[in-house]
Amino acid sequence: MSTEKIPVLKTIKETSVIVGLARYHLRQLVKQNKIKFVMAGKKCLINLDSLIDYLNKGEVKTETAKQNETVNKIERW
Repeated sequence: MSTEKIPVLKTIKETSVIVGLARYHLRQLVKQNKIKFVMAGKKCLINLDSLIDYLNKGEVKTETAKQNETVNKIERW
């Protein structure tokens, strides 16, 4: 038998009730691929562990994302 944990998947509506976030905000996180999810037909099932991890740790910025945030000085000729 495998020792891997089976992920807990909930609909957006169920997840909204559990964590207290608006359904719109959860849809935005899914749309931006910030949390793990699975599409089951038209239903979006959110990986609850992924969402809780995201809420606890926040967004992890990569080095390229940090570089894109800096403002470069434009030199005039």
